[in-house]
Amino acid sequence: GPMWDFFNNGGEEEADDRTPWYHYRESITTVDLRPGMTTIGAEAFYSCDSFNSVILYDAVAAIGENAFAGCSSLASVEFKEGVDTIGNNAFEALNTVFEFAAEEPAVLGENVFSSNAVLAVPDEAVGAYKAAWSDHAARVVGRSDAFVTVEVEAMDATSGIMESLGVNKVGSVAKLAVKGSI
Repeated sequence: GPMWDFFNNGGEEEADDRTPWYHYRESITTVDLRPGMTTIGAEAFYSCDSFNSVILYDAVAAIGENAFAGCSSLASVEFKEGVDTIGNNAFEALNTVFEFAAEEPAVLGENVFSSNAVLAVPDEAVGAYKAAWSDHAARVVGRSDAFVTVEVEAMDATSGIMESLGVNKVGSVAKLAVKGSI
């Protein structure tokens, strides 16, 4: 079902409206919202500084305002098929990799993503996302361009990671998986 809206960034007078996990927000590292959760309330995870990743399953249709704003350690957010709307400032100021599975872009509020966010979408839907999200079009990339897996056998002057990727590809890599050590 739907999650309530909260007011985590208010003053002490709003303490009763904070999330039950408000005092633990700096200890929470992962959010895995299982099927059954249909909305994420406003400010639900506001300023949870230790988040590493978030997975949003198909049932999540809406994300409230400021839901993940201030989660400065958040490295990746994975959207399954169901998200239809994303509220104002939901992921404000996060230099994060956002992975979208749906071919239809969600309706966005204002200032949803930061100017350094990477928005990885299905390759066949890049045009639709860029058209719908014109304010973020420069950050929309096809998933095949955003994610690269590299195997590096040895690290020396002639077989380093730059050689494996190709110098002109490095600027477009958002997430890197390496087998072995670098």
